[in-house]
Amino acid sequence: MTHPERVNDYLEHIVGAIQRATRYVRNSGSLEALEKDEQAQDAIIRTIAVIGEAANRIQKMAPEFVTSHPEIPWSQMRGIRKRSFTTTSMSPGTSCGILSKRTSRRCWSGSGR
Repeated sequence: MTHPERVNDYLEHIVGAIQRATRYVRNSGSLEALEKDEQAQDAIIRTIAVIGEAANRIQKMAPEFVTSHPEIPWSQMRGIRKRSFTTTSMSPGTSCGILSKRTSRRCWSGSGR
């Protein structure tokens, strides 16, 4: 593994981006409010891209680390990076779904969503 300290940095980037994106979604209050808030949408898409980019760098830098942690959805994280960079828009519902699946949390506390 080259530069193992960088793997830790990238893992911290992933955790921080998940926390920020989840907070942005929750702060919006509802899917309807999020659909109207382009700034929040842009911030969420950006943090999703950070997750994917960090996963991509870990894969390139330390493939043995990725192999030793099959419980982490590496290919899906790299895939959302591609999707966030190649799409002109990602619906708020899609963003919420990505975050919910990856963190086992609901986007809006107390709601049925």
